[in-house]
Amino acid sequence: MSLSRKAFESVKNFRRYLFGVDGGPLNKDRARNSVDKKRHAPKPSSLRLESLEERALLSVAPSFAGSTAAQAAPVAETSYVESALSITDLSNALGGGSTLLVTTLNDVVNAADGVTSLREAIAAAQDGDTIKFAAPGRIVLSGTELKITKSITIDATSVWDSVNDAPGLTVDGNARSRVFYISGAEVALTGIVVHNGSASEDGGGFYAASGSDVTLTNSTVSDNSASYDGGGFFAASNSVVTLTNSTVSSNSAHHCGGGFYADNGSVTLTNSTVSGNSASGGGGGFSAFSGSIVTLTNSTVSGNSTSGEYGGGFDTYDSSVTLTNSTVSGNNSHKYGGGFYAQLGNVTLTNSTVSGNSARRGGGFYAYYGNVTLTNSTVSGNSAELGGGFLSDNSNVTLTNSTVSGNSASEYGGGVRAYDGSVKLYNTIIALNLGVDCASGGAEVTFDNSLIGIDPSFATPPVFADGKLSNPDE
Repeated sequence: MSLSRKAFESVKNFRRYLFGVDGGPLNKDRARNSVDKKRHAPKPSSLRLESLEERALLSVAPSFAGSTAAQAAPVAETSYVESALSITDLSNALGGGSTLLVTTLNDVVNAADGVTSLREAIAAAQDGDTIKFAAPGRIVLSGTELKITKSITIDATSVWDSVNDAPGLTVDGNARSRVFYISGAEVALTGIVVHNGSASEDGGGFYAASGSDVTLTNSTVSDNSASYDGGGFFAASNSVVTLTNSTVSSNSAHHCGGGFYADNGSVTLTNSTVSGNSASGGGGGFSAFSGSIVTLTNSTVSGNSTSGEYGGGFDTYDSSVTLTNSTVSGNNSHKYGGGFYAQLGNVTLTNSTVSGNSARRGGGFYAYYGNVTLTNSTVSGNSAELGGGFLSDNSNVTLTNSTVSGNSASEYGGGVRAYDGSVKLYNTIIALNLGVDCASGGAEVTFDNSLIGIDPSFATPPVFADGKLSNPDE
C-alpha cells in the first residue's frame, strides 16, 4: 500500500499520540502548531514519551466509561490526526515493537472518534506490539469475540488494583460471545480478568486455535461458559496454554472441561488455582484428550464437579497429567473418579496431596487401562462406594514413599480396590481406611518395605501370599 505525503504525515502524528512512540522524524513546530495553543493538555518534553501517565494525558480520550481516573485526567480536545485513516491503513503503516494505549473502555470501532478501544488496538497491532491501558475498569464486549491473529502482549499491570491486590481491568463477554479467540499467534496477557464469556460451541473464555501459544500471568478467568467443551479454555491441537499466578474459577461446560479442555494441546499451570468449575459430561476442572499434556506445579485443583460420569477434577483420555507440589481436593464426580479419571494415559504426582474428593467409583482416582504413579504423596479423606482412595481397573498403580489413609468405601477397598492390572508399593503405608484397606479382584499387588493395615472396623485383614495380595472374600 502506498500513502500520500499528507496521509503518511498523519500516520506518524497519529502513531505518536495513540501509541506514545515515534513514527519517524517529526518537526516539533508542526507538532506544536497542530494543537490549539489555548488548550491546556500537557506537551511532551521529548519525542519519545517516557511514562504511561504522559501517554494517557496526551491521548485524545474524552471517555473512560465514567471512571474516576477519567474524570480527573486532562485531555486534549483536538486530535493530531489530519485525515481519517482506517485501522487497516494504520496497521500496515506501523512496524512491530510499538506500545498501543487503550483510552476508552467502550467496545467501539471508529477511526474518527478520537479514542482507542481494545478492539481497535488489537486490529492495529503488529507482531511484537504491546497493548496497555490508560485507566482501570470493565470492557463489555458488544456481542462479538476479540480475535487475535498477531503475536502481541496485552498488559494491564499499570492499572492493577493495589487496594485489593487484584487485576484492575476486566474484559466481559456479557454472556453474548466468547471473549478471546487466538488464531495461531503467541499472545501474553497480564493483570486481566476474563469474565462472562459465552460460546455456542467450544471455549467460553478462550479458544486457542491450532498452533496458538497463550500465556496468562496474574490473571483470572471466571464465570465463562461453553455449550460444548472448555468453559474457561479450549486448547486445540498443538496449542499451548500457560498460566502463572492465576485463577480459573466458576466456569462451566455443557459437555467436557469446565475449566480447561485440551485436544492434543498442552496446558501448564504454576502457582495457580482451578476451583469451582463444572461440566455436565466430564472433567469439572480439566478434560485432556488425544495426547494432551497437562502439567501443574505448586497449584490447587479444588471444588470442581461433573454431573456426568468422568472426573470431578481431571478427566483424561490417552493423555499425560503431571502434578508437583500440588493439591487436588474437594472435587466430585457423579460416577467415576472424584479427583482423577485416567483412561489409557499417565497420571504422575510428586510431593502432592489428593484429599476430600468423592465419587461412586474411585473417590480419589479411577484408572481404566491407565498408569498412575505417586511419589512422596498423600491420598486421604476421599470417599466412594468402591475404592475410596483408588479404583484401578486393568491399570498399573505404583506408590513410592506415599501414604493412603483415612479414605472410605461403603463396599470394598477403602484405600485401594484393584481389578486385574498391578499395584506396586515401595516404602508406602495403606492403613486406617474405612473398608478393606487394599482389596484385590485379580490384580497383582507387590510390596517392598510397605505396610498394609486393617480398616478401623477390624474386618478380616488381607491375606498375603508370595508377594501377592488377595482378599478372602473374593
